[in-house]
Amino acid sequence: MRVSGVNRVISADRRSAVIQNTFNPIKRLTSIVSLNCSGSGPNTSWKLFWIVFKALASASVLGFLTFYCLYIKIRYHYNDVNLSIKLTDAVQLCYHYSQYLVDLFFVFKYGRETYAEYHKNIINIDQILTTTNYSAINRRLIKFIAYFIVIWIITSACDFTAWAISYGTSLPTLYATSYIYFLIKMFSTLDLMSHVMHVEYRMKCIVYQLQECYCDTKDIPGDFSDPIDNKFWFYCESPLKLGNTNETHQPVRTLAGNNPQNVKWLSRCYLLLCEQCVFINSMFGTRILLNSLSQLIDMIRFTNMAVRLVTGSQPTIHASGIYPAASNILRMVTCAFVVGTLVSECERAYRQRDAALAVIDHILIGNIPEDADLRSELTALRGLIQSRPIQFHTAFFFRLEYGFLVSLGSVMVTYTIILIQSVN
Repeated sequence: MRVSGVNRVISADRRSAVIQNTFNPIKRLTSIVSLNCSGSGPNTSWKLFWIVFKALASASVLGFLTFYCLYIKIRYHYNDVNLSIKLTDAVQLCYHYSQYLVDLFFVFKYGRETYAEYHKNIINIDQILTTTNYSAINRRLIKFIAYFIVIWIITSACDFTAWAISYGTSLPTLYATSYIYFLIKMFSTLDLMSHVMHVEYRMKCIVYQLQECYCDTKDIPGDFSDPIDNKFWFYCESPLKLGNTNETHQPVRTLAGNNPQNVKWLSRCYLLLCEQCVFINSMFGTRILLNSLSQLIDMIRFTNMAVRLVTGSQPTIHASGIYPAASNILRMVTCAFVVGTLVSECERAYRQRDAALAVIDHILIGNIPEDADLRSELTALRGLIQSRPIQFHTAFFFRLEYGFLVSLGSVMVTYTIILIQSVN
């Protein structure tokens, strides 16, 4: 059931390289702004010096651009801007930079050594399951990266063009720092999504192994026996989609069958996945909380600005406020899309947990496990999944789920109305 000795070491080394490759697309992007915590190789003095120097250089450059642009705005441009727009822009600009500094802090706090242990934990899980589809994870992550970058380019170009038509090119250039910070927030979101995908696909493997156990147990005899011929009809994807397509077309049945020891190994895998989620929430919880708050402020700010441009309370030089109003609505929708995509990925992982519980219930209630030990192990796994659910949260303030999106939407509408009615 488990590979041992030299073969296991070689397999683990090969698996480690493949797992690293699945994170490489986002690692290259986050390393641009010094937010990559998964450095490879030994921690030599020169490498550590370069990491610290690059982070300080990035923080210094962004800090200079941020406060220089804010100084120019206050001195030359804020006099002709509505008070609500002026306040939200100044607050958000300072908040952007503070958020980036917090990101750097958490990257250094949980970077390298801690991340190396996290990576070893992933290998340990996959050595047991052996069915994780790395190519599917890699393709899906690259797809989301492409979507986010294309959307960022389109919204930034449209917004700059719209404001250039209304105010000329000098003022939009001062506000261009917000495009950089929005790209950084996209990178942080994609980084978290890559880890959530890994958890989701490992949960899929656990569900598939449980379904094999379901197929290998006997139905309850009598007139009300299970009438379903295709045991994979609802709770799980096709088995062909779960195997590693780089190696074989069929999943490896390492833990297949109704052996109690196999189910115990699944419990071990799930417990390790819970530990993975603890690291992910520690690494990204506060960062995503600040990120979500920043997206909320942006959505309020963009909606408020669009309404004032359409109603004429914020005049433009060339009387073409409809263009920047449309661009602000587009940017507001983009912020909502980024947050919504992250929550959707978390919900996909939660659904795999629900599927695992459903399959276990079918085995315990609809079938006859061959011995008491198997029933005991299945009951223990069910209790573990119920007592320690897979979840991703924002530093224990909010759980990343669809209800979180409803809360964001209601807060955005409420504060937009307050700004429009109260601040002139």
